[in-house]
Amino acid sequence: MFPLFAVEARTVRFEVKSQPLSQVIDILADLAGIPVQKLGDVPGRLEKWSAHGEGIAVFQKLAQDANLFFAYDGTKAIVAASSEVKTTVLPLGNYDWVAAQNIIKTLYPIVPERTLRFDKATGMLTIRGPQLFNDTIAAVLAKPQNSTIKVIRGGALQEISPKSMR
Repeated sequence: MFPLFAVEARTVRFEVKSQPLSQVIDILADLAGIPVQKLGDVPGRLEKWSAHGEGIAVFQKLAQDANLFFAYDGTKAIVAASSEVKTTVLPLGNYDWVAAQNIIKTLYPIVPERTLRFDKATGMLTIRGPQLFNDTIAAVLAKPQNSTIKVIRGGALQEISPKSMR
């Protein structure tokens, strides 16, 4: 397993009077020392908002308060406006739900609470996120369990094996 917070944890105290949301994300990324990948345009303004805590927790609060999608892959934050969130439904195929959850948690240790839903009756997984996020999960779950998945984190190539995560 990968460490949950591969970047150095920094405590952040951040106050916004009135600022474009996209700028707030960039400034918070700098203060927290967490690289950010914005998927699509992040419109809107943030008014009279403040937070104090560890960088990841502050990002999570921002996402909740500003209605953003936020995920963390262990080295970078993935942020998108709610308008960028799409629904993808797919069969788990070669995986059971526990194995699929383990793989997803390895790729993205932090995802919004309602991002993943599994229907036991149909064997279908519903993913709610930006298209790139959904496509990544779908591609990984389409691989055979005995395959190796290569992931680049923090500039380093890492290999994960779905079979070893069961």
